[in-house]
Amino acid sequence: MHTVPPGSNSPTAGSTISEIMLRHDTGHKDDNTDTFNDGATETDNRSLMTFCKSIPFTCRDVRTMAHHMDSDSATFSMTSSMENAIFREDAGRRFQATNDDYSLPADELEFARLDYQHFGLKARASPTQLYHDKNYLAPIPEALKDDGTGQRKRGLDIGAGTGIWAIEMAQEFPSVDWTALDLIPVQRDGTPDNLHFMQEDASIGIGFPDDYFDCVHARALIAGMRNWPKFIEEVIRVTRPGGLVVFIEPNLPMGLYKSTAEETRAVTPGAYAFADVMARAFTRRGYDINAASKTILSVLKANDLVDRVEQVEASFPCSPWAVEPNWKKSGIMMKFNAISVPETTKVLIMDAMEMPQYQVEALGKAYVEDIEAGHRLVYPIYHNWAWKKGL
Repeated sequence: MHTVPPGSNSPTAGSTISEIMLRHDTGHKDDNTDTFNDGATETDNRSLMTFCKSIPFTCRDVRTMAHHMDSDSATFSMTSSMENAIFREDAGRRFQATNDDYSLPADELEFARLDYQHFGLKARASPTQLYHDKNYLAPIPEALKDDGTGQRKRGLDIGAGTGIWAIEMAQEFPSVDWTALDLIPVQRDGTPDNLHFMQEDASIGIGFPDDYFDCVHARALIAGMRNWPKFIEEVIRVTRPGGLVVFIEPNLPMGLYKSTAEETRAVTPGAYAFADVMARAFTRRGYDINAASKTILSVLKANDLVDRVEQVEASFPCSPWAVEPNWKKSGIMMKFNAISVPETTKVLIMDAMEMPQYQVEALGKAYVEDIEAGHRLVYPIYHNWAWKKGL
């Protein structure tokens, strides 16, 4: 395992698979040292300050985000498919009701968290001391390069969320036809012509032919996936020989950077207690809290259809406690994501642990206080990928 150091068309959410296929057819190294005391240059600091000033919302109170997400300021809007979908309300949050496996909210507050998470992950995917965001650690450009056949490449994003990763990839790779799948598709401003959205539950199957995509990407499915071997097998099925499959997931629980669970409990008892309860709730719901580090890697290695299996650990900081510019930038964005977690997982924990709301909220408050205190807390993130063997 490697460790990374510190005029547009609207998306066709209602497109059928055959319609999208018709459009497609036509047209690291290990790091065991603490790098966080490395001095940032004056240029790094100026760039970071410019970035900080560009962030539209503070991270003090998650609930205030709801006031910013009106129709005038939101960067995306619900599609007609989303408006007609069946939702349920629980503890003041809105959830999709089409798939019992997925346990996180589907509302504006959650969309904001997902976008902050996206930008934080981009910052952590950047090489140390290079102030440049990346949407991948896996060799996606190699999978999408022109092979001289005249055929357009195809990419698939599973669990697209707000669609921001797929949009940015469609912009970066304009000669690739992209499809984005999610339980609840959304429509964002500036969607490129080479990107199409579909509403589909990939946990029960991917509705495309064998050997169809050159690259398949799946990210942050931990709260909606109960059968990783079956899902990975399906991803490999729709990937063409010579194509790339990529999985990016967090491990639970979170903890102090390069520290044991006992050290985390001693230094940040609030964060430890909440993270422990959340991990146990996920386990009770049937989610694999070690899928990122263990299950995905072992399933890929055991599959005879793929080779060149790689894993990179790139944990993200829960606040801007680091000095290294990319870690600090990631921490700025991930702080909002991190302090949103108690609200995001509240109903899941209440149901799974049979715990009253006031108790879950008290645990969440203590967790947020430890993050606000600037402790070196991280969520473990693992990037796993493999190549499908050629014919």
